[in-house]
Amino acid sequence: MSVDEYRDWEAFFYLEPDDAVTQALYFGNLNAAIYNQNVDRKQKPEGFSPDDFYPLLKNELPVQFMNDEELKAHEEQEQKHGEEIFNSVF
Repeated sequence: MSVDEYRDWEAFFYLEPDDAVTQALYFGNLNAAIYNQNVDRKQKPEGFSPDDFYPLLKNELPVQFMNDEELKAHEEQEQKHGEEIFNSVF
């Protein structure tokens, strides 16, 4: 990366400081607020948090870097988690 390109990125970050983690936190909070208005507290008394909707907030390994075993476990966990969210609301 050249110095000019680095300065361009630096200037961009100064103008737009929202990185992926900040955006995930924002939308995670928004999703959690919406779902927590409709959640059945008997099934999920603790409600939802932002990281329930955005694994990026959990510092998980990105899917493209997982091996086959990790990917299968991740997919099973996501399926279970999706069913939990659906069942607690509907």
